[in-house]
Amino acid sequence: MPAGVKASATGASKSKRKKVSAAEHEAAVADIKRHMEDYVLHPPSWRNYRSALPLKWQHVDFNRTSRALVPKKPGLYAFAVQPPHADFPPSSWLFYVGEVGATGSEKRTLWQRYKEYLNELEESIRAKVGTFIYRYRGYVRFYYCELDPAANDLKAMEMMLISALWPDGNINDFDADVARIRRAFS
Repeated sequence: MPAGVKASATGASKSKRKKVSAAEHEAAVADIKRHMEDYVLHPPSWRNYRSALPLKWQHVDFNRTSRALVPKKPGLYAFAVQPPHADFPPSSWLFYVGEVGATGSEKRTLWQRYKEYLNELEESIRAKVGTFIYRYRGYVRFYYCELDPAANDLKAMEMMLISALWPDGNINDFDADVARIRRAFS
């Protein structure tokens, strides 16, 4: 049991109040504020989502080692922050949805795009997506769904997911109706 936490007879725990300096308190509050994110949970957008086919998502922890597990195929991908503890109920924050391979180029794969995001962390990051990946490093999962661009309109599928999920890291690629509303929040 963590220091400062006692189990009571009913199983509930109590924290011991420890006096802290104003500077320590301010630093703790600033740290929490740095990790506060705005996000949209909009059930009507979820209900309006229609997929032409079921998507089979897989995921890896976003790090250099996991890149070997990412397929060299085109498809859709997403980034989400997820707490790592098995004791926690399922919980995550999806902050970006993308596609790779819509152009039909064999060089544009999930594997290659994954590498580009890794490299961005060392070189120069994109304002929103890179900031989130950097801020939550060690807790970011890369979700992917292999899709054949010859049989699927990846751009349209990406737009439908973005419009349904409203990920904070996506600035563009909403459908026209959602894009008009989204601009009110930018």
